[in-house]
Amino acid sequence: MSTIRSWIGGNGVFTTRSNWTPPGVPASGDTLWIPTGTVDARRDSLSGLQVNLAAAPVGATHAPASPPAPTLWFGNSVVSANTTIELGNQPPRGRESDAPHGTRAAIRTEGITLNLGTIAAEAAPGFSTMGDPTSLTITVGPAPATGTARPQGDQVLVNGGTLAVRPGHGFARPSTLAVRGASPTAQLWNSGLIESGGTVRIDLAVLGDGRIAFSPPLSLSTIGPRQGAGLTLDGPVGDGQIIDFRAADGSDSHGTLTLGDPGGFDGLIENFTASTGNVGGLHRDRIALPGVNVSSVSYSGDGHGGVLAVRAGQATVAHLRFSGRHGSGSFIVLHPAEGGSAIELRA
Repeated sequence: MSTIRSWIGGNGVFTTRSNWTPPGVPASGDTLWIPTGTVDARRDSLSGLQVNLAAAPVGATHAPASPPAPTLWFGNSVVSANTTIELGNQPPRGRESDAPHGTRAAIRTEGITLNLGTIAAEAAPGFSTMGDPTSLTITVGPAPATGTARPQGDQVLVNGGTLAVRPGHGFARPSTLAVRGASPTAQLWNSGLIESGGTVRIDLAVLGDGRIAFSPPLSLSTIGPRQGAGLTLDGPVGDGQIIDFRAADGSDSHGTLTLGDPGGFDGLIENFTASTGNVGGLHRDRIALPGVNVSSVSYSGDGHGGVLAVRAGQATVAHLRFSGRHGSGSFIVLHPAEGGSAIELRA
């Protein structure tokens, strides 16, 4: 029989019965609410669970004003395909006021942690139809001990499921998912889906054969403007990653891909278009190169795809791979007021 359990264990162990109310070890089919504290789930397998982070327990009469952000601590753990971990989820109907606004949460991983399920952040329910943004930070690997260059053993988050930022309910400012490495050797091995319906920032190496996609533009209010999602990749990206600018509903995302290490980006860019949309505030699909003053670009390819060579002065700073039919005059370079360069398709 499924049970709704609330975490009362402070900084405690996931499988300790007394850390939950009603008492018991979470089992498949349970719904878990974790409003605060650090939950140690190292060497555990989470199967068949709905885990809600930074949300008030069901039946709570009020939410704490500023509770410490909850942390899930994984180490050589497995999140099974039938498990969902969500930040910003709504309490049951009639208890919307129980959820804190602008919630945040963290996940720490050590060793090799495998996600086959769904880990997602979305705008928390707020006043009227306006949702409040949430922020979920996933930190891969412990920091190296004092006097050492790196932690012992591999520090890898393997995503065979979904990591996502969802637009949420109603109109909302973008929520954020950050995946960061605690050491230079930490890696994200993505063989599943990473989806940005807000802001996603990844500052460690991304390897594997997976897909990173944008959601449709966000509606920021009832009358506009709308905003395309953002994806920032600060570390190297392997050639098995596909960056897809087309949303799941088939619409153009008007997204922005920001590359902090353009020379280390080997991913394949798909569905990059020049659509400008029909609502103010949307720009074309864009690739941003902060800190790079691009002087010229040149494209070589066929009807199926090709490579855009990006130059800053005499140096070639990136070779960007695209699928689809493009030509030598398809791309334009912009120099935004905030600095750096941006690449779009000519309309």
